[in-house]
Amino acid sequence: MFINGDKIDGALPVSYIFGLIDDALRAENVTPPPPYVDPAAPGK
Repeated sequence: MFINGDKIDGALPVSYIFGLIDDALRAENVTPPPPYVDPAAPGK
């Protein structure tokens, strides 16, 4: 996957990927959506 021309390789937490996307949006003066919140584990 590429984000803003940077190759993102390997298995990474989804919250990290969303952070990279948010940073790329901010670099373009676009307000990112609200922060990602991990869903609760089943049965919790």
